[in-house]
Amino acid sequence: DRISNFLRDANRLVSRFPNALSKSPAFIYTTALPLMLKGNTVSFQYARLLKGRISIGRLSADLVAKEAQLDSKPFYGHEKAISSLIFSPDMRYIFSGSWDKTIRVWSARTGEAVTPPFKGHTGIVRCIATSPKGRMIASGSDDGTIRLWDAETGAAIGEPLRGHKDVVQAVAFSPKEQRIASGGGDGNVRLWDTETGKAIGTPLTGHGGDVYSVAYSPDGRRVASGSVDGTIRVWSTESG
Repeated sequence: DRISNFLRDANRLVSRFPNALSKSPAFIYTTALPLMLKGNTVSFQYARLLKGRISIGRLSADLVAKEAQLDSKPFYGHEKAISSLIFSPDMRYIFSGSWDKTIRVWSARTGEAVTPPFKGHTGIVRCIATSPKGRMIASGSDDGTIRLWDAETGAAIGEPLRGHKDVVQAVAFSPKEQRIASGGGDGNVRLWDTETGKAIGTPLTGHGGDVYSVAYSPDGRRVASGSVDGTIRVWSTESG
């Protein structure tokens, strides 16, 4: 599992910076690795070689240290790296997704876990989203599925949503909570019915690489997607 994760992240590193790496291998140490997420397996493996390099996260923290103050103590509970975070719409809770394959719910005020971990994914949880009213959580995983959860109890809602052929890296609810958009490592965007769990239409194709982000328009009639291919595409939710 560790080796497969390393190879997957290494492949994404090369595909993200192909031109720069082909012209200057040193780019991997000076720019590529420092800018990668700390939870990335490649970044973790070579962290010892980056001593003395600029860390974007650390630099930002130093710049705002005199003004920013922690509102609470660190939240402990996940067993591995945390890959995604989001506040509930009422700002009372924080939801987190992790490499330990679980989702957790925390009190934003105390940092205490308010429910047991949401368990069901068999791979790293890459992305999470809350429904506009805060009643549901959607999560996407390396196992290629999307799962819906009751935000209060952590109970799974229906069966996993299956259709992507690779890791699911982005999820978003429509404004009325009736649909979910997802983006995956297969380069596709998909739409789902939250009540039936069924895919709506065929995959939206056109990107030339992994889809890392999706978002609904405020009126719910369009979905925007961003990809490793460097493009943003806008899709009609009615026609695709």
